[in-house]
Amino acid sequence: MALFTRSQESNTLRIYDISRKDGRQPIFSCNLAEFTKDGGDDDDGEVNCASFSPDGIYLAVARNDNIVHVYDSRNLERGFLYAFKHNYPNREVAGCKGFGVVEAQWVTSFDGRGLGLISGGNDGKWHEVSPSFGNSFF
Repeated sequence: MALFTRSQESNTLRIYDISRKDGRQPIFSCNLAEFTKDGGDDDDGEVNCASFSPDGIYLAVARNDNIVHVYDSRNLERGFLYAFKHNYPNREVAGCKGFGVVEAQWVTSFDGRGLGLISGGNDGKWHEVSPSFGNSFF
């Protein structure tokens, strides 16, 4: 289980293995990469959504600064592996600042061998990437 918390100093990712006897203690903890400041009301940053890949290896983190970070759960101390930015500005809705990337979801190909990540955000765009994280999916 992944838990994200925010304080005035940092945003923290904690990973728990709830199947363990000491499941209340995180098996890993780290500060997230700094969030992009855009002068809005919520410059501390927020995680809107997180999703493990079906095999449990990758963790996609959708952030309110229009970025999705992908981590390898086998080597979290390395930091994020990939960063995908939604390159369009947030759409302002009813005078409120946008929400950044609000969804990140892993998908598999019909034959079950391909893995991809689809992210969508307040910018009105959906983006998809392949396991090589750079090519278009499928």
